[in-house]
Amino acid sequence: MTEEAKTTPGETTAARFTPDEVIAKQRNRQLMVVSAIIVVLAILVWVTRATKTVEEPLKEVTLVGGTTQDPAFHKEDIKRIQVWVGKDGAKLELNRDGDDWRVPSRFNAPADKADVDSLITRIFDSARLNRASTTTTTQFISYSLNDEDAVHLRLESDKGAELLHVMVGHADGATRDFVRLAGADAPEGIFELTGLGGQFDTLYGALNLDSSGKPDAKRWVSTKAFEPLPFEAVVQEFTVKDGERSMVFQRKPGSDPAAEEWELVSPRKGDAEGQSVRAITDALQNYHAGDIAGRAEDAAKFELVSPGKEVTIKYTVGEKMTTAHLYFGTKNADGDIAVMLKTANTGEFIYWAGEYVLSRIFRPTTEFMRKVRLNLIPDGVTPDSLTVQDGDSNVALEREAVGAVSNWKMTAPLAMEVDRVKVSNLQTTLNTMQGYPDDGTFDRAALEVGPGFSRRWVTAVYPAKTAGGSDEDGDDTPDNPEAEKPGDEKPADEKPAEEPTKPEVPKVKTATLYFGKTQQGEIPVLRVIDGAEQLYWVKADAISALFVPAGDYLKLTDVSLAKTGQKPSTIRVANGDAVLQLSYSADAQGQMQWRIQQPWDEMADQGSADGLNRALQMLRGAKLAEALDKTKYKLGEGVSTQQVDLQLKEGEELKGTTLYVGEKMQGLRTGLIVRTDGTEEYWLFPAAQLFELFVSPADFKVMGAFEGKVRHILVTWKGKAQGLVPKDPERTEEQAWELANDILSRAKAGEDFVELQKQYNEDSDATHVYDVSPTAGLVKPFLRLASELKVDEVGIVESQFGIHVIKRIE
Repeated sequence: MTEEAKTTPGETTAARFTPDEVIAKQRNRQLMVVSAIIVVLAILVWVTRATKTVEEPLKEVTLVGGTTQDPAFHKEDIKRIQVWVGKDGAKLELNRDGDDWRVPSRFNAPADKADVDSLITRIFDSARLNRASTTTTTQFISYSLNDEDAVHLRLESDKGAELLHVMVGHADGATRDFVRLAGADAPEGIFELTGLGGQFDTLYGALNLDSSGKPDAKRWVSTKAFEPLPFEAVVQEFTVKDGERSMVFQRKPGSDPAAEEWELVSPRKGDAEGQSVRAITDALQNYHAGDIAGRAEDAAKFELVSPGKEVTIKYTVGEKMTTAHLYFGTKNADGDIAVMLKTANTGEFIYWAGEYVLSRIFRPTTEFMRKVRLNLIPDGVTPDSLTVQDGDSNVALEREAVGAVSNWKMTAPLAMEVDRVKVSNLQTTLNTMQGYPDDGTFDRAALEVGPGFSRRWVTAVYPAKTAGGSDEDGDDTPDNPEAEKPGDEKPADEKPAEEPTKPEVPKVKTATLYFGKTQQGEIPVLRVIDGAEQLYWVKADAISALFVPAGDYLKLTDVSLAKTGQKPSTIRVANGDAVLQLSYSADAQGQMQWRIQQPWDEMADQGSADGLNRALQMLRGAKLAEALDKTKYKLGEGVSTQQVDLQLKEGEELKGTTLYVGEKMQGLRTGLIVRTDGTEEYWLFPAAQLFELFVSPADFKVMGAFEGKVRHILVTWKGKAQGLVPKDPERTEEQAWELANDILSRAKAGEDFVELQKQYNEDSDATHVYDVSPTAGLVKPFLRLASELKVDEVGIVESQFGIHVIKRIE
């Protein structure tokens, strides 16, 4: 033990140590502090290392489990796929059926194998990151993986064991997939998918969800079995049945398939137009179904037991002949039609397919045939006479040549001047009429065609052409023979040469078209020229211009009941028991106005009254040279049921003119006009000329304010309005009213008015909705009824166009 040095009083510690000893002591203390710090740091490092959790490196994990080379299960192990939304959403199931898949909820229809295989491939190609993108529950909705919106995907084995159950969501504009794993041992959170499932070709997209994000069984159904006509097929024959109508086309034996040479073999024989027939085969080769409607045993539900429309196709692929039957049934709300395809290997299902194909296949026979002109009158020849027989009505027209001009006159049923334009239209119709020749035999009695059978025919008499010329009159003698030239005179004593024999005056030819009974939109026409016969088939509506009332040929002239621009002071119209009287006079302000005096006393609708006056000024008819039997035709005061009285002011004097309308003669209304000077004139009027004179008095009332929307069905008849052809070209006025009243009854009974429009409307736009108001540019009877109807009420009215069945919808 070292003896410390003793200090004396007043001596400091520093004085007792040397400087080196002081420095050494300070260094020792510093070393002790540093050592302590090092020990503390070492302890802290040890504690940190002892308590630190080691984070697993970021890596990919296969979605199905296991490894890529050794997955937890294989594709073949999957026997059922289920997809649903939320906890209790309806499940879409896909069940394996051998190598294929089926959709139980869609009549156990086959699923699109390519779509199912694509989904399974994406599942096996997908991998997820081992770290969760988020475990915060409130953020799940951003990925559509909250409990209410998550799309569940579950795979099951054949024993119902769960192979995989994940919830699939997406983010970043649906370009990246995210999943939640289901199951007791599943890690919490949302995981991003990588691999194919995480690219633009996403697993979420492979689920075939609808626009609202729900599973759609329809999107999984395969309609590939619906193949009416393979592209490589060569059609040999097809039959089209449309109700009672049937036609069979065959490829011409030995013809080159590329040439498309076809012939009609039933119900008659003739050459078909190859391209028109090809249009059917093209339509069938490109015809696809969009969905399954049901199974074959549901045929009655879709009206496919005895379908109204059917196509049978016989085609070859290589050396194999196949027969396919295509049946068309009812339509659904989307406008698709139920179709059943039956071949030796198909026929299990009924499909929904586009209705558009019907208009391409089910057309009139004439549209498929090679047509020619009937040539009743040879080109370049003008007939001397034309006779048109229509049942009991006979119209005879004769040509009178006046120099280079041909004038026509009617010799029956009336001897009157005719309108040359109308006769020219008749000739044009005859010259341009087309049909297809029937190369088979025919039954005249069954077709009601030919002499003794037809009720309608047209006969033309014309000069026959000779080989040496083509003069229209048939005379080939030069019109201006060359005169003798000076110096060619014969000596006076020279015996005149024998006169050459004049050419024989050509004989006239008679040609007739006999029209038979309309069959399925076609009419048989037998052409007979000098005993030679040929039967043609013509579209029924192509002949409507031939058979018109005799009055349509008459040359109409102005009746001039009043001078143009002149307004009668009084117009009185009697139409049966209905009487309308209008006066034209100054009102309290001195303004000239029309006023109703009968059956009411009120201001008239000025436009309607002016329209009546204008119709009177523009009235046209055919003036007769001889008087008619007033009693027979009910003409005159107290006899006629329709009458117009005009009071006309001439100077200071009022003079009266009266029009009496009587019974029909040859389809025309008879008329008697008693002029202001008492002279009588007899006229014939087409019915259309008189219609606007005898409308309801209510059409002249001032219409109150109203607005609405209506639908209508126009039913017209032959000759009612120029430019309007009824669906039945031969429909009479009586038949039109019968049909219109039937439509009215059915509409009132609650039938779908739009469907009635589609079936019966003869307006240019069948389902058009009209906005109605007092200022709408529609005929007054139409507007008047529209204003009177309440919403959903139906009414009927006649206008100059025909009969309108109107339903107010707003």
